Amino acid sequence: MTNYHFKLGDAVRLLQERGPSGRAAAVYEVMALLPSEDSSPRYRLKTPAESFSRVAFEYMMTAVVSPEPARKASAIPAESDNIFTFKPYSSEESSLPHLATAAG
Repeated sequence: MTNYHFKLGDAVRLLQERGPSGRAAAVYEVMALLPSEDSSPRYRLKTPAESFSRVAFEYMMTAVVSPEPARKASAIPAESDNIFTFKPYSSEESSLPHLATAAG
């Protein structure tokens, strides 16, 4: 039984394919899972930019990862944005023994 990495509706790019002027290749949608050939899964792919579909082996494809939505910028950072918590320094307390005064 063939294990398919991609499923129907997945967005993929063909590796090694370059469009005119060397631009990145088009994004294709997986339209069908085809029987494997020499134990390599095959897929039928289609892009809206072309009037025909293509057949490609799984090793010729890579998944298209959609970027996560950008977080809305805020003038006031959220509490979770704080990496450090600062505490005002007091000369009466020293948490570092080697910095304590000799008189104390």
